[in-house]
Amino acid sequence: MKKTKSISKRNSRPTADVALLVMKEERILLGEKRKSKSQRGCWDLPGGAIEHGEYPHKTGKRETNEETGLRVEIIDN
Repeated sequence: MKKTKSISKRNSRPTADVALLVMKEERILLGEKRKSKSQRGCWDLPGGAIEHGEYPHKTGKRETNEETGLRVEIIDN
């Protein structure tokens, strides 16, 4: 029997997400997931869904600020 992927009835449109790797002095910022029972206690990078017309780096900065209160700068090495 073949497994098929199901689309959530809550959000049937495809979305694009961004996650930001936030570092300071070789330390990485992780946040604890708390929204769903299945993911409680799991750790994740700050991030979220890209809003229509938004650039991914802006999404990363916005989501990091919303989730942590921190203002971050994007550094491209």
